[in-house]
Amino acid sequence: MSPVRRCILVAALGLAAGFAQPTFAVVPPVPCKRGPEAIAEALLRAIEKSDYASIAARPDWQPSPGTREVFNSAESRIGDRLSKPYRVLPLGDLKRDGRQVSLWKIVFLDGGDEMLVSLCLKDGKATGFSVD
Repeated sequence: MSPVRRCILVAALGLAAGFAQPTFAVVPPVPCKRGPEAIAEALLRAIEKSDYASIAARPDWQPSPGTREVFNSAESRIGDRLSKPYRVLPLGDLKRDGRQVSLWKIVFLDGGDEMLVSLCLKDGKATGFSVD
């Protein structure tokens, strides 16, 4: 190819590139966690930080009597373990006494024993939980 043709080709490609429409990647929004998943994660963070007030202040939290004692017991048993890496996996839901019971498995990445979290909900609000 002659130098003149090469120069014309380079100029044409540069001109075409200048007219090209910019492309943008469409990034889907990060889903906002709601419902039992959000409550379970907030509950575990509260247990780790010994902060019952943070969970009790949530609008989706309506604890039954005795929930504070269950919280304190869970805090003493697994509070330290929650400061280390772990994953929370959903196991499913049950219907019990007109309530939804959401089950979650805590897998500690140190390879230690796993825990089961049962979260009781009525009308979309948490009324109690247990950690086994």
